[in-house]
Amino acid sequence: MNGAALPLVMRTLRREGAMPRVELARRLGLDRSTVSYVANFLIGAGVVAEAGVGDASRRGGRRPVVLAIRDEQLLAAGVELTAERFRAVILDNAGRLRLRTWGRNRHPDDPAAAVEAACRALMSRAVRARLVPFAVGVALPGIVDPARGMLVRSDALQVEAVSIAMQTAGAGAGRAAIPVIVDNDANCCAWGELHPADGAGLEDLLCVLGRRTGDLFTVGLGLVTGGTVYRGRRFRAGEFFSVKAKPGGGPQFGISQELLRSVPHDSAATGHVVGEMVESLGPLIGALDPARLVLGGELRGARDQVVRKLCSRPGLQVVSAAMGPVEVAVSRWGRDDVCAGAAGMVFEQLYACDAFDRGPLPNGVTWRDALAAMEPARG
Repeated sequence: MNGAALPLVMRTLRREGAMPRVELARRLGLDRSTVSYVANFLIGAGVVAEAGVGDASRRGGRRPVVLAIRDEQLLAAGVELTAERFRAVILDNAGRLRLRTWGRNRHPDDPAAAVEAACRALMSRAVRARLVPFAVGVALPGIVDPARGMLVRSDALQVEAVSIAMQTAGAGAGRAAIPVIVDNDANCCAWGELHPADGAGLEDLLCVLGRRTGDLFTVGLGLVTGGTVYRGRRFRAGEFFSVKAKPGGGPQFGISQELLRSVPHDSAATGHVVGEMVESLGPLIGALDPARLVLGGELRGARDQVVRKLCSRPGLQVVSAAMGPVEVAVSRWGRDDVCAGAAGMVFEQLYACDAFDRGPLPNGVTWRDALAAMEPARG
């Protein structure tokens, strides 16, 4: 197998849509024989199909056969874990929701065991539905090192330095173990906005995820620049603190804990939080210059308040100047925003592979994993 050509062919079919072998060869600058070999391999693997015929060339002749990705065959799973519960989905390559499940976190003091239990529950449902993913993405609250599969610190789960790098059980006899990859929950929310169809072509955005940590309202950020999530050198790029927060590691906001306990159910308390949030994010948005500000989690219902704050704070010149052209949107995944984003992260990592068996992260996912998950179904 031409390990460098296969990722190029799949990325092009995903980005540009169905096209003939000859057009793929022209766009990628590869020999037609190389593209034909890779295409035949992918057809045999069940991930690509011949989907009709295209237009004949200007010189006439036979109309070329068009190749297309079989979106329904390429499946990834996403799991969101909190101290109280898990929520999980399976998406296909086109971003369609194929399965959803949820349950109680029975291991709140042991994130690794909680992830393993959630993956087992998901895979049990997946096998019965004949929807087996090639990898599972897991969204965790806190600072996460995806390269090492490490939960560095989580205030929500009250743990430090927990290794999550693992493989979940395959779907029964004859199936390989399925890789599990991890990231921060706000980052996963941002990954979900990049996954097709609405995310096609979106390069720069800021995702603001509202969550309840214990009995207090908290916020995390997912920063996307150049079409990928930016984590920072210590994986803390999305850590948020209001400009009015008191020093010393207390709550993220300057308002009282009593008000924070009322968000998002109390409109006045939510308004105070949104005001501080908008003021604090102004310089960041001015620097990042995102095309879209996405609200997720408990902030999904606060879009109108966010827009009003942006339009009614004339004293915040930095915010007004920076935020003017930014579209404010609610995560398109609704209550699945984080777990669907974790599945979207799996796809984005897969398409970032530059070789058949080498992904962008040491503990990541590869095309070898994706195709291995489909082998028993072909047999």
